[in-house]
Amino acid sequence: IRLDRVAHAYLFAGTRGVGKTTMARVLAKALNCEHGPTPDPCGTCSACLEITQGASMDIVEIDGASNRGIDEIRDLRETLRYLPSRGRYKVYIIDEVHMLTKEAFNALLKTLEEPPPHVVFIFATTELDKIPHTIISRCQRFEFKRVSLSGIVSQLEHIINNEGISISSTSLLRIAKAAEGSMRDAQSLFDQVVAYTGIEVDDREVGHLLGNVGSETLAQCLSAIIRQDAETALRTVDALQDEGHDAVSIIRALQEGLRHLIVLKTTDHPAELIPLSEADIDLLQHVAESASVEDIYGLFQVLVTSEQSLRGAGNPFLVLEMAVIRMARIGRVSSLDSILGALQNLEKGLPEPAAALQPIDIISEPPAAPAAAPPPAAPQQTAPVENEEPPRDRLQPPAPPLEPDAPPVPKAEPAPEPVSTLEPMPTSAVAPDDFWQALQENVTERRPMLGGFLQPGQVLTHSDTELVIGFAKGDDFFRTNLMERENLNVVQAAAEAVSGRSLQVKIVSLDDPKGHRDQAEEGPVEASRSPSANEELQQRKREVIQSVVDIFEGTIIT
Repeated sequence: IRLDRVAHAYLFAGTRGVGKTTMARVLAKALNCEHGPTPDPCGTCSACLEITQGASMDIVEIDGASNRGIDEIRDLRETLRYLPSRGRYKVYIIDEVHMLTKEAFNALLKTLEEPPPHVVFIFATTELDKIPHTIISRCQRFEFKRVSLSGIVSQLEHIINNEGISISSTSLLRIAKAAEGSMRDAQSLFDQVVAYTGIEVDDREVGHLLGNVGSETLAQCLSAIIRQDAETALRTVDALQDEGHDAVSIIRALQEGLRHLIVLKTTDHPAELIPLSEADIDLLQHVAESASVEDIYGLFQVLVTSEQSLRGAGNPFLVLEMAVIRMARIGRVSSLDSILGALQNLEKGLPEPAAALQPIDIISEPPAAPAAAPPPAAPQQTAPVENEEPPRDRLQPPAPPLEPDAPPVPKAEPAPEPVSTLEPMPTSAVAPDDFWQALQENVTERRPMLGGFLQPGQVLTHSDTELVIGFAKGDDFFRTNLMERENLNVVQAAAEAVSGRSLQVKIVSLDDPKGHRDQAEEGPVEASRSPSANEELQQRKREVIQSVVDIFEGTIIT
């Protein structure tokens, strides 16, 4: 207005009772004031007084909910041609404009595109998303925010000072909070309270009228839940039910109370974030001291889940009571630091991963130790060697006595095979998980699609010179794609980069006897050589799982 850039259409959006229609009237006064157009209308001239009284012929207020059809919009378009009777602008205020039909919006669109210079539209709505974008794009949009809690309390205090009403600040806070940011709702609730209680307002009557759960009752219920006193908590809930509170209001009051407890535990100035009186905050402070943040948050999650169950429940109070009992019996929640400390202590009592795997090699070859021990002692005692040799068909009995110095070393090579597992075993055993994982990551970096093709495969052989990767019959698509020369070169380059040496990569099928021969021969041997070791590992796994279950107080589902 100050810059003389008045738009032809304005759109005021916001929740109910935040002053959209009132601001539209103020804007109409600013445009038609006798001392204007001015951003500060006088409010005393004849034009301003007529607008205040609703008697101005140049201000037309239309309810969009009852005049939502195309016929009403057509009649409106017919009146646009007439100039204002005495003001500068003819202002059309359409409240709840989102209630207009699609055809009505289309009829209004042409007028917004080419409006008469003396017409100004002001639209007010609480649901902006229901208005077509073609209408929004032709208006100047202003979104009205909710009125703050302190702003509502300040306005109510101004009213009680003018009216001479006696009411406590606690009741004003309750009214302002129940209004949920709407000044109109706050004033309506205040008028209802005064009409019910008189000019001397009692806090208890305000609580009953608004349906709020009292702070003392709320603190008593929360304290009983935290103390795991289910009986007291149930009796408190039953008392609230007798007072007329429904299950939803009770469960939401408990949620809000837990929210206040977390604020008290986590902030230095909670009074700024909790819309309660100092006495109520002190009451909740004593409750918060007996619980941790983890405990409170766990209780809050139970209430959130229970509120969802209330929607389809035939007996909501039964769901509420079960939720209260569950919260009272859920127990204390351990902090993350304590859980990690317990796991670390548990880990200290277990053997190292390398030590846990070592007994497999030792147990898998029980006769190898006596067979490997005699060769060093062969030059001095030949008789024990002859006694040890019969179980070994591959060793020649006369070999140790013929050459006691040098030959025993090459002849004893077959015996140390199971001990030196680092050299020969990789040729037929599956490669470590870290190599397979590193190989997949390297291939994915080079060509992401090939990294996905490798996932269903498994390493059959990994030696110093050869890497054999096998695929099941159902994964022939991945195998055939990887066997293409270009893709195989990528896998080979990645394998050489990970292992640090030159490797020949082969892609085979697990159903192919040639590709799976080594693993098929070695598999039964491994299965027959270390049954006790496998049982020992399984027992250790069960012990670790049971320890974790005990720490978290959980239950194994599957």
